[in-house]
Amino acid sequence: MSNFDPHGTKASIVLLILWVAHGCLAEGLPADQPHGSGLQVVCSLEQPVVWAQGQVSAAVLVAAPKGSRVRYLWTATAGGFVAKPGSQARLNKQGDEANVQWSPNGAAPGVYTVTVQVTDATGASGSCSLDALVKEKKQRRDASDGGELGSEAARALLVKGRTERKGYGLYSYILFAARPDANNSDRFHAVLKSYLNLENVNLEANFRLAQLNVTYVPVTAAPQEDPPTLISFLAQYDYSRARFLLASLPREEGDGPFIVSSILPLQGPGTETGPYIIQNLSTVPVSVIPLWMKQFRSQTTQQRVWERKTIGNMALELRTAIAIAAEGLPMVQKAVSSLIVITPTP
Repeated sequence: MSNFDPHGTKASIVLLILWVAHGCLAEGLPADQPHGSGLQVVCSLEQPVVWAQGQVSAAVLVAAPKGSRVRYLWTATAGGFVAKPGSQARLNKQGDEANVQWSPNGAAPGVYTVTVQVTDATGASGSCSLDALVKEKKQRRDASDGGELGSEAARALLVKGRTERKGYGLYSYILFAARPDANNSDRFHAVLKSYLNLENVNLEANFRLAQLNVTYVPVTAAPQEDPPTLISFLAQYDYSRARFLLASLPREEGDGPFIVSSILPLQGPGTETGPYIIQNLSTVPVSVIPLWMKQFRSQTTQQRVWERKTIGNMALELRTAIAIAAEGLPMVQKAVSSLIVITPTP
């Protein structure tokens, strides 16, 4: 196991992504991206929904040697990219930086694609695309449905005594195996804070539930505040139910946080599970968690077909994105690329 030591204290970091298929060995994930002249690139969108007159940030991460000269070419099926300060144009048809602001510029409601082509000095290239849903005005999901606060890796609460809503394509959970202590409270707080910072958008009005991921947090009661505060979340987190849900899976090291994403809702010990991914953040540096959560959200909001193959692809994209973004943290990068384990069913 790799060790990362940010403050002179050894702390091992684990990204353990288990991909399990019921009744047989899980299909293998390739250890590395295909060889050749292609660059590894991963795109992310700040938010999955943008107002017709608004803007949204798009970014690309590139696996290129430090100091390499890389060219970026962004295009979109509508609108344009916010011009650099000092430019006479308000919008440009193309963007040329790793991070850009895309504006629909009043485009009609619908789904539009933003694409980036990345090329380095050797001529190696790679590309990726993002889908953005354009709405006439910002919409918030009605919080009256079973205590739920959002959808599509936005927010939902799994309130004590209630069950998951049926029909989603992917069910994700943020789970803690035990109450935080002095050694891990900062990590727990960072995960929940990042979760609360996800914008509450109404994608269910525009896509079938089977196309969406929902991310649940188990709580003993719905917080009275709207939006909830970190303090209320911590006070009402349902540790008993979290342990029950985690018992659906083989035991993991550490107390979490764990992010579990499953084709089927988790039903507790002794029950069948479909293909799933488990991310073990038990020893991930706190400074990495906001980036981690952002990438998780971006990956789950771009996918529209949920099956064994696509959740495996999501695991690879997530691993690649975090490994690239963790520049300057070599032990993080090493752990992310090596600790992806293919596990048989229990």
